[in-house]
Amino acid sequence: MQKMDEILAVTMEKLKGMLDVSTVVGAPIFTPEGWSVIPVTEVAYGFATGGGEIPAKKQKTLEENEYPFAGGCGAGVTVKPVAFLILNGEGVRLMPAKTDSAAERLIEMLPQTMKGLKEVLAGRGKE
Repeated sequence: MQKMDEILAVTMEKLKGMLDVSTVVGAPIFTPEGWSVIPVTEVAYGFATGGGEIPAKKQKTLEENEYPFAGGCGAGVTVKPVAFLILNGEGVRLMPAKTDSAAERLIEMLPQTMKGLKEVLAGRGKE
């Protein structure tokens, strides 16, 4: 089973090399207007590995009690954009990559609505 451990270790090391924090929270993109846009993604991965000793039909390997080993592994990774963090002089805003419903859109607009309402109410007190 030492060979299976080796296959599993190599698979995990390769996956570890492919996935890091910058895969989930990307590098910022700077606009000429002074905004920073940071992509946020969802990462899903899976892997499988298997193997075993196969009895030889005619002759065993050099060591009398050892059969040839056969094994393999596979892995898959999915990276899907989820949202963008937008930073400007006014604050931070989370913009979903995909809006599925009206409720999500309302939640997204809530900070802007509250800011506008605050400004309107502040203006009434001055009159």
